[in-house]
Amino acid sequence: FDASLQRPGDQGWFADGQDKLLQRDIELDLGMLSGWRVLAPTDREVHLQIRLFGDHTPEHPVVLRVSNETALGALLPRFRGLMAICGPDSRLHLRVLVGPTPSPRITLRRHLREGDWQGDAFVLKTHSGTETAENLPARIVNLSAPGLVQTLEPLPIGQAFFDQLPEHPGPWMVFARDDRGLVRPPRPRIKQVEEALPAARFSDAFLACSNARTRDGRLGAFGRELVDLLSPMRQGDLGLFEQQLEDLGGDETLCSLDSFVALDRAPALAVLLLLRATKEQLSARIDLESISPFSWTTLPLDSWRQAIEARLQQLETVMVSAGLPLETAQTYAHEAVATSLRAIRDRRPELIGQLVLAGLETSMFQALLKVLTFPKALNNPEAELMSAAGTAVRQQDGTRHPFPLRSSYAPEGFARYDDAMRDLLNAPLVAADHVLGLQPHPPQPAIAIALLHYRLQHPDYFEAAMPAAIAFLKTKTA
Repeated sequence: FDASLQRPGDQGWFADGQDKLLQRDIELDLGMLSGWRVLAPTDREVHLQIRLFGDHTPEHPVVLRVSNETALGALLPRFRGLMAICGPDSRLHLRVLVGPTPSPRITLRRHLREGDWQGDAFVLKTHSGTETAENLPARIVNLSAPGLVQTLEPLPIGQAFFDQLPEHPGPWMVFARDDRGLVRPPRPRIKQVEEALPAARFSDAFLACSNARTRDGRLGAFGRELVDLLSPMRQGDLGLFEQQLEDLGGDETLCSLDSFVALDRAPALAVLLLLRATKEQLSARIDLESISPFSWTTLPLDSWRQAIEARLQQLETVMVSAGLPLETAQTYAHEAVATSLRAIRDRRPELIGQLVLAGLETSMFQALLKVLTFPKALNNPEAELMSAAGTAVRQQDGTRHPFPLRSSYAPEGFARYDDAMRDLLNAPLVAADHVLGLQPHPPQPAIAIALLHYRLQHPDYFEAAMPAAIAFLKTKTA
């Protein structure tokens, strides 16, 4: 039997879905990881090295301990989270490390191709120049009137197509995707029309945010507008914002819109989007933390409280307007918000402390008792924190953790543990520093990368320790 496929010897490799070993450096986008995996000797220690490049480039790479047959797709939440922290145009360099010889490199990007305009014609560009695509489907999105969306299958490359769009000036943005991944959209374009088709549109104040000359300027302007969307007077813009979110989906498409990347500057609105989500929408909205550089784990507690109060007011207003007595409307509103909080807890159990404490600061106590079991950590946080730490230590193999983290409020009992474990043990306390406003939101990129690593690498410890850490710091800083 003659086999032409190289098998791992004393080296690690990447292999694709056809079981072919990667022999030279390549570039992939995040949607192309299906089937890719690590191949390595089963009797050797194997690591995946991730180097980050972007707006915020950390000094050291992320190094993960992996095993033979580790699927790269399973690490997608980590890759997307790192790219959100490091900026929309960031990239990741991946190598398998076994012994002295690293594997060929995979470079991960959000887009491998980008769109551009030649007059009114859409063209495709790559690193090597322009190219064509025969079957490139696209959604043409109206950024001022989200209800006007046009699908073109295929998008005519190199030809004008604005006569196929509704009679509305826009601006229009092209989102194209095929089996080679998502195309980075070119700048939005205005369509010349004699009379605009009537359509619900964003307010002038919201649309004016796009006029800033720099990306930071646009993000700052959108951040201020998004904060204002909690107001009852801005329900029109909020509804259109949600419509745009649903139309575009929860993947890399949203990274091209500054209005969504700016959600880190409006944390209460981010939470409100969770509370307004249907059961089918919730998972995609939780994934917003991989679009904008924030984490639900470190959002300020006050943001949860503000969002709960805003959602209660919205629901009560709707039900009273429908003819229900105020007391009945309040009861139903509290039950609906409690159900939403329970759904969030089911998907992100480590958030139970924030959900309960924010609910207690509003009028949600009785409604929460019916749907949530309050964590024991709220009554005896230091004991629960030490118990969770002991369990985490017993489950580890002594490998030194890659990111130094220390909280000035760590329990004295942490001193009994080896220094190699103390960074992990301190991570929930560092996160709680940001939740309680002892440190600013959002965390600095280096801290955010470290917290992302520890939360994904040790989810059981975070689930047990986060509510205890928040309650412990509340007692220490009261």
